[in-house]
Amino acid sequence: MVKGGFNDRRPHISGLLFFPTVKAGYVSCRFLVDTGADRTLVVPADYETDGFRYSDFRTFQASDSTGYGGELAGRLVGAKILLRHDNGTYQQIAIEVEVARPVRAIERLPSILGRDVTDLFRLVVDRSVNLVCLDTPAASIGDAWPDEDA
Repeated sequence: MVKGGFNDRRPHISGLLFFPTVKAGYVSCRFLVDTGADRTLVVPADYETDGFRYSDFRTFQASDSTGYGGELAGRLVGAKILLRHDNGTYQQIAIEVEVARPVRAIERLPSILGRDVTDLFRLVVDRSVNLVCLDTPAASIGDAWPDEDA
């Protein structure tokens, strides 16, 4: 189980992003969990802090998003996200993230963990106990319910 929590009353999960085809190093992110986002997005506030520049991604396909602070231009970049489970193990997932172009409109917005990652897990958000987690999904939805014949 990958555990997160709430930051400013919004659900967050932390992780590391690696861009193996760009350069060595990683981006440490506290992702806002967004079940409405198709794809994971990393903002300049996160990647610039860890030594990356938008120009590092110039050779990748251009992309446009709508809904995250309006229209957003960026680049689609192959990445690996590393998530730490509460038992101390790590899970690496290969994804294509959107790297946002630096613009004033998104300066204070967080990076987003989209459905490209959250759909691989059972997402639990329970504000009453300050719990946000990505849990290994049951084999089927029936596994989540007690047997009525028992």
